[in-house]
Amino acid sequence: MALEDGHSCPSRIKQTRAGNPPKADHPPGDISVRMRVCKFKRGFILIVMARHESDREDLMQEATGLARRVEWQVPFMVDPVVAGFKKNGACSVYFGTEPVLQFDPAGRLRRAFFEGFLFRTQGTTLARLQRNRTASESQLLRHDLTDCELATFRVQACSWLRLLLQAIDLGQVVRVQQVPEGDDVILDLCAALRTALADGLPLAATLPGKR
Repeated sequence: MALEDGHSCPSRIKQTRAGNPPKADHPPGDISVRMRVCKFKRGFILIVMARHESDREDLMQEATGLARRVEWQVPFMVDPVVAGFKKNGACSVYFGTEPVLQFDPAGRLRRAFFEGFLFRTQGTTLARLQRNRTASESQLLRHDLTDCELATFRVQACSWLRLLLQAIDLGQVVRVQQVPEGDDVILDLCAALRTALADGLPLAATLPGKR
């Protein structure tokens, strides 16, 4: 699926430290968060592809296209977390290959990727998109989340952000790389994520041309 933001980069994020990081147990109360484990080889993270490879590849290509970004090893998952800002100030957070949360410059959720599904804002809810491929065609199946489903998604997404912020506050993250060095991107990220949490994870307006 082509994404309108148009960043391009390799689908592998460079790992600057040798060796495999230790596995950590998921904390109690973590709500159905299925963090996939990546395989490490020769200093690179080989991305483990989900069911809908093209959608995920498009999202992951944006991760290292962020103008300001930081990559961490965190205690609650094996994959690194990459977070940062596009040139327009929009924030994105990549918990490994998923879950992924992408916000607009105002801090409202635009898109997400979780459990193999692409989620896209419809203004008042999220559309869950699933690509169904057959021998002759590829169909994009859409389901608009009900109020209950949207509430459950918000609880899950907020739990991911709180885990990250808690690890940062407690000094439990290890910075792997930052672009640019010496930038205040970490402070700005924490402020942006806390604002999104305080506002209850608001949704962006419907994306232009994406009904």
